[in-house]
Amino acid sequence: MSEQKKVLKNTINLHYLRPDNALWVYSIYKSVNKYLKKFSNKKYKSLDLGCGDGTTCYVATGGEIDEKFDVFHGTKFKNENLTPNTKRSSSGSLKDDKGDIYDNYAKSYYKYCKPKFFKNKFTYGIDWKNSLLKKASLLKFYENLILQDCNKLPLKIKNNELDLVFSTIIYWLKKPETLFLEINRILKKDGYFVFIIPKENIHRYTLKNFLKKYNYKNIDRLDRGRYENWKRHSKKDSYWKNLIKSNNFEIVEIKETHPKLQLILGESIFRTLISAFGVLYQDLLPKNKKLFFKFKTKYVNEIFTILKPFAENKFYNTLDKAYYVYIVRKK
Repeated sequence: MSEQKKVLKNTINLHYLRPDNALWVYSIYKSVNKYLKKFSNKKYKSLDLGCGDGTTCYVATGGEIDEKFDVFHGTKFKNENLTPNTKRSSSGSLKDDKGDIYDNYAKSYYKYCKPKFFKNKFTYGIDWKNSLLKKASLLKFYENLILQDCNKLPLKIKNNELDLVFSTIIYWLKKPETLFLEINRILKKDGYFVFIIPKENIHRYTLKNFLKKYNYKNIDRLDRGRYENWKRHSKKDSYWKNLIKSNNFEIVEIKETHPKLQLILGESIFRTLISAFGVLYQDLLPKNKKLFFKFKTKYVNEIFTILKPFAENKFYNTLDKAYYVYIVRKK
């Protein structure tokens, strides 16, 4: 099996109930693995800004976890968690206590999260949810984990300390321009800032946009606030390029990532059906582990068969993409 197929299989194993998320992690691997792998070497200092449970950066860097593990262990499988609150707190962060089904730490997560040996490490991981940092700590991938809302600055990092800052969450922040000032402060001269942002028209690829003229009554249950959030957070290319220039950065590389086809997969009923799959974790796994993992193996293999073309460059490179990866360097 090729390296790309192996990584795709690993991401599917982690996110098998959300194939779109598996492709999200795989796309990050394809786009920035060489930067993550290089700067997670012990001779460099690096930050994963908005690290979450750590699995995205860990796998995109090349790490592996035991096959029995996936991100759904310990997930809050409740119907009310399918309806997010898109209002913001005073700091600007989304109040999504009911929308984030992963914001929970349980014994089952600890039991199955067994990372394989991986010498690469990030110096810091920052996130605003304690439960996610607890999960991230199990990977032994971050030397330091910091609980902090990135809308509340300054970051708890010294001036000119870092060689790399990696982030997939900057566009979610209330004022990305203030964070750029912070990134400049904490990076060394010639340090890299690698960040991922959606293209301006990304909301057009949601089911809500496709179906809005048909008055489909259950669209909000499928959409879960995605249309409004993407419409609110996506910005013109010129906005990001102006921030880069005005904060003393130079563009090293701009890549396109995350195929639009991946978004369409994510807008399917997979996202809402997760609550039904809760039965597997709450009722089946505790009573019959053999049957549970038999189901999971079969399911993962089927999803892998369907998504395998994404691991072929000839197919992947021809797909229209919905996000940009900016690799910029501090002057």
